Amino acid sequence: GYDAIEARVPSAGLVLDLGAGEGLLAHVLVARAPRRVVLAIDHDPRRAERLARSARGLPIEARAADFATCDLPPCDAVLLVDVLHYLDRTSQERLLARARDALRPGGLLLLRDPDAGAGLAFAWNRLHERLFTILRVTKASIGAYRTSAAWASLLGHLGFMDVEMPRRRPWSPYADRLVVARRAP
Repeated sequence: GYDAIEARVPSAGLVLDLGAGEGLLAHVLVARAPRRVVLAIDHDPRRAERLARSARGLPIEARAADFATCDLPPCDAVLLVDVLHYLDRTSQERLLARARDALRPGGLLLLRDPDAGAGLAFAWNRLHERLFTILRVTKASIGAYRTSAAWASLLGHLGFMDVEMPRRRPWSPYADRLVVARRAP
C-alpha cells in the first residue's frame, strides 16, 4: 500500500518519516529513488534499532524519539503514515504546524490515517487498532480520529495549499485515506 505514497514523494532530498516503525516505507523510498535521504523517527527504541541495522549502507537514518515533540530539521517532505490517530487533537494540530515549519517552501506533507467517515471500513480499522493496542503489538494508545475532510480543512487552516485526497484503495477493507498538501512556496 505504499505505491501511492512513494509516487508523490520528491525523488531527491530529505524525507522525514515520522512514526516510521520498522522502516518498511523508508526502505521502499530509497530503493525506488536512491537520491532520497530518509530520517525515520519512531518512539520505540527497539524498532529504531532494528531499522538502523536493516538500513546499514543505505541513505536512511533511524532515530528513537517522540516524533510529536522532537526537533524536525528542514526537509523536502514529511510523512505521517498511520500515526496521527495516536495523538489527541491538540497534539495533532501542533505536530502538523511543526511539520509545516520544517518543510522547505513547496515541500510536501503526506498523511494517511483512517477516515472516520468511512462507515464499516472505519469500524474495521477501529477494531483492528483496539486489538493491536490491547495486545501491545502497537505500543501507543488511541488519541483522536478525524474524517478525511476534517484533515483537509485543518491543513488549509494551517496554511497548506494544493490539498488533495486521492481515492481510497477500493479493494482494501481498511478506511485508510491519503491526504497530500504542499507548503506555500
